[in-house]
Amino acid sequence: MKKDWILWNVLQKPEKITADERMEQIEWKSYYWCYKAMQLVLWISLCFWPFFRSMLWQRGSVNPEPGSWNILILTVLVSIESGRFLYNCYHGNQEFYDRNRGRTNFLSLGILTGFLTCSIFWLACGIRHPLPWVMFLAGTLFYWGLCHLAYLHYALISDEAAEERGRKWEAWIPGVCGGLLALYFLFLGVFSSRTIFLADELLNASLEETEQAWLREIEQGKESYEYLESCKIEYRFQTTPETEDPVNEYGDMAHAIHWMTEDRMYTQILNPDNNDAVYEEYYCDKGESWNKAIEGRWVCEDDWRENSLRQGAEAEEWWSYYPYTGIPPINPKAVISIQKERQGQEVSYTVSYTEAYVPYGTTLHDRTDAENISVTVRYILNNYGVLTGYECSETADSAKTGELLNNTRSFYVLNVNSAENQEETESLINQYRH
Repeated sequence: MKKDWILWNVLQKPEKITADERMEQIEWKSYYWCYKAMQLVLWISLCFWPFFRSMLWQRGSVNPEPGSWNILILTVLVSIESGRFLYNCYHGNQEFYDRNRGRTNFLSLGILTGFLTCSIFWLACGIRHPLPWVMFLAGTLFYWGLCHLAYLHYALISDEAAEERGRKWEAWIPGVCGGLLALYFLFLGVFSSRTIFLADELLNASLEETEQAWLREIEQGKESYEYLESCKIEYRFQTTPETEDPVNEYGDMAHAIHWMTEDRMYTQILNPDNNDAVYEEYYCDKGESWNKAIEGRWVCEDDWRENSLRQGAEAEEWWSYYPYTGIPPINPKAVISIQKERQGQEVSYTVSYTEAYVPYGTTLHDRTDAENISVTVRYILNNYGVLTGYECSETADSAKTGELLNNTRSFYVLNVNSAENQEETESLINQYRH
């Protein structure tokens, strides 16, 4: 390939050309498209603001720290400025009428893109992890490669021998460069929105660096658990004072086995007072109503309600379809202490929280007489870094009676084999089909 087809060679020895009307038009259009891009970003941000606000609310803070906004604003500014320079490269106007400006912009924007990528992965993985530095190099080389590709179009059409090839490439080079750059910054935006708010909380929490790394490991294990395609889970919920019902008044189950597959969910509620005999069973196909096993057959919830209304009776409330197997977001500012311990093929993290940590489902935070609430959560991860166990214990004192109150919720992943879970659920459903 000829040397003048390579952008870096052109930037090393830029032409001494006075800016003409064509260059000024290209410069003006680059700023025009920057304004359009900024407008689009603001509209998209406005549309997605309720989602981000909800996410922050779940994390216990609707006001993110300044560092979070700094990175988000930096992402927007770098993406727009890098797109503007890419536009100039495509038209062969890298501000080379100023001898040093083109090379300076090329180097600084590439390094800035790499730094932005590095900073986001640093917040997610920690400064000692090699991934942020790998992503710094990848981000820098990615942008420099796009600039060379964009300039190649101009170099080809400027060469009489290669002009025809350049015209053919004119149809796809702008789309490829612009699309790849947009996808890259979109990936950074989505990834950063899930990590920088947690990172700010970590940095502002009273935790040592080792404890911050442990919380990141737990968070990654949580995400891996949430992305499981299929799993079988054993669930328990116990209270003090004890309740005798397999399902309490809030719909929480004392003991249950729950299956989740790609297209179905199945719940088997057990009765702890009767040797864990089956108490109730439910299943649901994706997008359809729940079905309950009644007198040896499956009855659809919608049909049950319709029949009850037809007979003039009040429809029975089907309290529980599946147990609370979701895990609340980690709030680093509510952490008192963390302990990490390896147990055979698993790693256990025991986290002591303040009253600010609120578990899902039935919780002592709902009781008006509960005082001095403390929460201890044990997260269990396997060798692959996937969360396979969750144990949450709440303790408090009753302001009315002075007795000790306790809620203990736990679940364990028993099987993640999709074929086996599918086979089990089909067998359980078929037992009530005649």
